[in-house]
Amino acid sequence: RRPISGKEKIRVAVLVPGTRPVEALAGVLAKTVTQDPLPAEKAAEFERVLRERDDAGLFDGLRKIAALIPDITDSPLVILVDQFEEVYSLCKDAEARQVFINNLLQAASDSTGNVSILLTLRSDFLGEIQQHEALDAVIGSDWSIIVPTMKAIELRRAIVEPARKAG
Repeated sequence: RRPISGKEKIRVAVLVPGTRPVEALAGVLAKTVTQDPLPAEKAAEFERVLRERDDAGLFDGLRKIAALIPDITDSPLVILVDQFEEVYSLCKDAEARQVFINNLLQAASDSTGNVSILLTLRSDFLGEIQQHEALDAVIGSDWSIIVPTMKAIELRRAIVEPARKAG
């Protein structure tokens, strides 16, 4: 509703990591880029790129893919990872977890600003974040906002008001 300063429109890609977060990221990127609701081949291609290390040994595929999106400087990509805790609770593959997290961090730290990352995470998983030093540094920095638990009246308003408006 409120454009990013200097950016008239943004692309928003929403994903839930599930048991295979790298595959989920590749799929949402493929849908965003191709506008195809079922881009299986492009998703497989993107997954290969996401799993490759660059010359410095970093997982930089998300940044590389985003850089090639047409008009990315005018219409940046915002990736909303809903239920980020699934990276820990459902994904049992530690390597896939690292690939996923490192791709997010590399893309978000790129100076072009082509990619922004938003995470939702249950607070009882904040301890899991500490296992990843770079992610822990971001979560505890000025770049993150921890939203406190809603009070009963706030929770009621969050449910009742949208329902009232919808009739």
